[in-house]
Amino acid sequence: MIVWDVGYLRKIRAVEIEVGDPVPVFEGNAVITERIAKVETIATLEDRVYCLTVAEDHTLVANGIFTGQCDGDEDCVMLLMDGLLNFSKSFLPQNRGGTMDAPLVLTSRIDPSEIDKEALNVDVGKGYPLELYEAGLKYAKAKDVEPLIDRVERRIGTPQQLEGFLFTHDTSDISSGPLESTYTQLKTMTEKLEAELDLAEKIRAVDADDVAERVLNTHFIRDLMGNLSAFSKQKFRCTKCNTSYRRMPLAGKCTKFKGQRHLQR
Repeated sequence: MIVWDVGYLRKIRAVEIEVGDPVPVFEGNAVITERIAKVETIATLEDRVYCLTVAEDHTLVANGIFTGQCDGDEDCVMLLMDGLLNFSKSFLPQNRGGTMDAPLVLTSRIDPSEIDKEALNVDVGKGYPLELYEAGLKYAKAKDVEPLIDRVERRIGTPQQLEGFLFTHDTSDISSGPLESTYTQLKTMTEKLEAELDLAEKIRAVDADDVAERVLNTHFIRDLMGNLSAFSKQKFRCTKCNTSYRRMPLAGKCTKFKGQRHLQR
């Protein structure tokens, strides 16, 4: 749901809507503000609902009510036999990327030492020691205070790598939080970079010049080099007959397929 707070819009889950919340409503040819007068859960008349993607603003109007798409990676829980019996590669798209999220690999045992290290960089202690805050006052480097934090990575190879994970604060809903990040709301990379540097200027513990240097060295220059390398090595493929070309034919179209231009990178 879209809630129209003073000065800005924010997205919340439908179950979080409360009486009195202001919401934008499309009426006639104008958008007006209405307040929720009553909240009632109504069972759907259909067995299934459908998801759709709206470009740019990721928002649509349904029966005059504005609703937004959720943001972030999608996860799911699938029963084993459902994946084995109700799945076929014939369901997958033939284009590139059609198998990216398909359940093509079955893993019977997960070894924490074999997964991405980013997944191990999670603190699992019940609190933070006083030494951490004292180090913060001294602007200590992150690697100097790393031993003070109980993280999953430090438990690898012990029974605690799979059990005894603690947390610092209780929550009523583990999935609560922003449904759409500012990163997705901003349209261009220029806007995203300006927002990042503007935030760095506001945080006293952050060196804005260092942030700009890191962006150039770790993202911009590396991405530029990678894109140039990929561009020099890329091939072109006809989407009709799947013929691959090392370079775009001078004719501007597939020379083996008698038709219009169907080449793609």
